[in-house]
Amino acid sequence: MNALWFALALALTSLPLLVPERGSAAVAAATAACRPSQLTMSIAGADGVSDGRSQTGVAITLRNVSSDACLLEGRPRFAFVDPRGHVLSVVKAANPFHGGGHGPVVLPLTLEPQATAASLVRWPAGDVFGAHRSIRAGSLEVDLRGGAEPADPQPLSAAFSPLAVRIYGPAAPAPFVYEQTPWQLPVKRGASAMP
Repeated sequence: MNALWFALALALTSLPLLVPERGSAAVAAATAACRPSQLTMSIAGADGVSDGRSQTGVAITLRNVSSDACLLEGRPRFAFVDPRGHVLSVVKAANPFHGGGHGPVVLPLTLEPQATAASLVRWPAGDVFGAHRSIRAGSLEVDLRGGAEPADPQPLSAAFSPLAVRIYGPAAPAPFVYEQTPWQLPVKRGASAMP
């Protein structure tokens, strides 16, 4: 029995020491949540990444313009706003691959000063439902709290440029829906995107 414990202890001491990386959960726990005043938001075409299957979309980018790192919830909560400033009833599509829920848990990420994080957002861009039902969105808001209730009283906002976008949906009472990716940090040049 002592020989077994000795072998186990020897094996454990030969393992490399694991130190949390800067973006790890240990570091994130000591970082304050991002505030709207720390960030800028922009909307850009997604270079065709979101296009297809009668869908279109955009890349939403947040930049930390402050001098402090901040914590960004992994799953953004978006709100589509019409050209007159009214929030539209567009909901995030349930993920059929995760029991109809919204997918696996996504950990928050640390956004260093001047760093960016992006999320792809897409929606039906054609009348594939045959319902002839659509709405126009002039801008998109991001609630930085990732869905905490109540909604953030100061969401970040950016306009679709140069024109409002049209979102198609099925016959009422089914909701208009969109899909999104979690916030992602850009991959550094020369680094592999694979773990």
